[in-house]
Amino acid sequence: MIYKGMSDPLINMMVADRYAVQSLLGEGGMARVYLAEQKELDRQIALKILPPHISAKSETKKKRFLHEAKAASRVNHPNAALIFDYGEWGEYLYIAMELVPGIALADIVLGQGAMQPERIVRLLSQVCSALHAYHSVGVLHRDLKPENIMLTGSEDDEVAKLVDFGLALLNDDQHERLTREGSVAGTPLYMAPEQCRGKDLDARSDVYALGIVLYEMLCGELPFEGDSTMDILVQQLYNEPVPPSKRHKNTHPGLEEICLKALAKKPEHRFQSTLEMKLAIDEVLSGLSTSSEFIRKGAANPGNRRERAAALGLPTEAPTEPISNEQGYTNQSVLIMVVESKIVEFSDSVTARIRALGYQTTSCESFDQFQSIRTELLGASVLVVDLRHSKDQMIPAFIKLDPPLHSTWESIAVGSGRDIDEMLDAKRNGFDHFVPGNRLSALLPKTLRRCARKVRQHRASQQLGPIT
Repeated sequence: MIYKGMSDPLINMMVADRYAVQSLLGEGGMARVYLAEQKELDRQIALKILPPHISAKSETKKKRFLHEAKAASRVNHPNAALIFDYGEWGEYLYIAMELVPGIALADIVLGQGAMQPERIVRLLSQVCSALHAYHSVGVLHRDLKPENIMLTGSEDDEVAKLVDFGLALLNDDQHERLTREGSVAGTPLYMAPEQCRGKDLDARSDVYALGIVLYEMLCGELPFEGDSTMDILVQQLYNEPVPPSKRHKNTHPGLEEICLKALAKKPEHRFQSTLEMKLAIDEVLSGLSTSSEFIRKGAANPGNRRERAAALGLPTEAPTEPISNEQGYTNQSVLIMVVESKIVEFSDSVTARIRALGYQTTSCESFDQFQSIRTELLGASVLVVDLRHSKDQMIPAFIKLDPPLHSTWESIAVGSGRDIDEMLDAKRNGFDHFVPGNRLSALLPKTLRRCARKVRQHRASQQLGPIT
């Protein structure tokens, strides 16, 4: 049992002949965590002890716990507390874990409220990465909450560490736990709908819990609260969360999009893995980095567009000399066709960014203009379409392009990086690639190599001359 109102008999005990229990670090309805010393290695650890009324309850659960603890102990990830050891000790089950110094994310949210977007994306990306490592070996967390995310280091070099897998590994009988505890504290506030129903869980259940954690980081409060466990469960099952921007006016739109997608009631409507969620978060981070650099250079409110381009390190004019590169072709060997709205500022222009890399680029403002000149572009290889300002016009026009275009060209849709549906729309409607504007330079060289090969093969098959 968990001892309350009496002395703890485990203090000063030697557990499993290896761990000297020193003091109590914390406790919950299912277990206690102790500060202990591993004598042979002279190191301090966190020792989680599950009491006899749980350990002896079911032989099947005990075997499952030991099996999953073994799987979790194989994960060595910088953002997850290491599991050193696990096993049985008399009537108890135990897990010996890395002792993580620092402060719990729960304390940060409680003390400071809503967090800055840059800090949110840095921390959440790390947590997603750790969860993916566990999911890859078949282990779910099942009890993800801010109390189980420890933050170490300074704020500029902060590391998030995921802790407390042991309780989650054992706890697959959620309804029984809720009935026994009779409290809304802890797990019910972070339960996915399928978890509330006692259904089978998968990685998407952890995605949902992480969505609630993200909601707290954005707003400083939970999406669902109530006076009883049943109130919380009903809301998790049936209520849509209030958009974070309605509760905190400075909510980043990209993070809100990610949060609400993670909190979809149906698992198939969420991110299908924490890796997919991490990629979406990283796209927001890359956009924030670009914006921060722009502001640091004093170009948040500059005068004309050429000054803004200079502030971003972009050329104000296209290069005139061919530029050789390690891919084996020059900027004159391929032609990139850009379709972008005329309202785009030069400092945010896709054409300007591509020309900064030294490639020959022709730009037009609409597909009508593109159709009128494309027959002259025999050497063109890549079509880049900026969807950020006129997606509703650009995608239907792209779909109407003649089929032969797609046999020799590759198409890239440039989006904001904050809208998940924008990416899905682009891929669904035939674009070969989707990339946020600030990632275009990373994707372009590989795409150009493929396109140059396609064009050469096409011209050879048509008995046309080589591209010069």
